[in-house]
Amino acid sequence: MLRRSLATIPVLLTLVAVTPAAQAQMDARDMEICRQQCMSGARDADDPRYKSCVRTRCMGQPAVRRTAPAPRQSAAAPAPPQGTWALGSSEALGVSVHVQTDEGVIGIACAPEGVAIRATNGLFRAPALGWITDTGSAGGTIQLTPGAIYSEVSGPACALGVPGLAAATALVLVDAPVVPKGRGLGYGLTLPAGEVPVASGAEAQARLPGARNVPVPGLAAGLGALATSCPPLAEALRQPCP
Repeated sequence: MLRRSLATIPVLLTLVAVTPAAQAQMDARDMEICRQQCMSGARDADDPRYKSCVRTRCMGQPAVRRTAPAPRQSAAAPAPPQGTWALGSSEALGVSVHVQTDEGVIGIACAPEGVAIRATNGLFRAPALGWITDTGSAGGTIQLTPGAIYSEVSGPACALGVPGLAAATALVLVDAPVVPKGRGLGYGLTLPAGEVPVASGAEAQARLPGARNVPVPGLAAGLGALATSCPPLAEALRQPCP
């Protein structure tokens, strides 16, 4: 009798084993229960929360991580073309009205005592860099400061002749000091052989080999823009210099 009972055990185990059809039915029921649980925390079947819950909780798929888009960087203001003066922050000269040339940068900045005319040291071919407008409306000298990024001359805008730059159509650089002789008396170029008198930058360029011509597009407008934050320059541009 005991032997017969033991023989019937495999048959009984076969009968109670879950058939594939039954397993599928159970999976479908569990899935429906899971879906209902997801729906309890969502608005409707189109709710992203419902879809995410079904995907991760009921179907076992990994959660989709959404990364926030990288913040859009504002485009930097384009640099003015070479040969055009503009007000801005120069890496070499700081905030100034400046122009980029093949040899360096020259510009005008506001200074405690008025304004400063600055030139990167790459523009120097001698201990002094003279400048004079083509029309003779202004001129002066910047002495080289060895080892510095730039050299400058500073003082009252009228004393440096900066208002005269606004009327220039070209700026001439010479490798020698330019000494103003007084209103209407022209300038003296101090050369090793002696002083050479000139009336304008155009004459200096004609008489002195190696003189360089710097274009002035944008210079007048740039000085006007700088004057809005530089009262000494604004006053010099508003009233005729003595």
